[in-house]
Amino acid sequence: VRSSDDYYMRALIYKAMKQFNKALEDSKRAIMIDSKYTSVYRFRGQIYQIQGELKKSIRCFNKVISINPKSVVSYFERGTIYYSLGKKDKALKDFSKARENILKKKKEYLKYLNGSTLLGEIHGHRAVIYAEKKKYKLAFADFKEAIKYTPEKASLIHNRGKLYLETGDVKKALKDFN
Repeated sequence: VRSSDDYYMRALIYKAMKQFNKALEDSKRAIMIDSKYTSVYRFRGQIYQIQGELKKSIRCFNKVISINPKSVVSYFERGTIYYSLGKKDKALKDFSKARENILKKKKEYLKYLNGSTLLGEIHGHRAVIYAEKKKYKLAFADFKEAIKYTPEKASLIHNRGKLYLETGDVKKALKDFN
């Protein structure tokens, strides 16, 4: 009898080999052994996302969140799916919940899980949504935070520059594009 970890490790290998159906089969076996194995549900959500089966992916992330409501990554990943489906309010809610969960345990998260990069990504996604909703003050605030946590991401400065241009602040736009 294999352990849930054995099946999960094999599923990871199948994913690396782009054998997604075999990865899903082994991840299902892992869940049959341990129905609360959140890493496996998150993994399955990622596979379904790759395959374009977004509803199944959302269900997997929902399961992780039901088991562990503090799962930052699952809120983040589900938020990206909602955004791609045009469900901006749901995406914004998930990004905000991910941010909240990081900030509750900021020291631990930033130390162990490369949380500053994820926090930057979260703020970047929120900034884009706020900009699309014409909530410029919130968008600029999130761009500022995103750039603080991930200053190496030129796309954040570019997008903020576009927003400055859109809102008529040509001087700040020019500074971002220089």
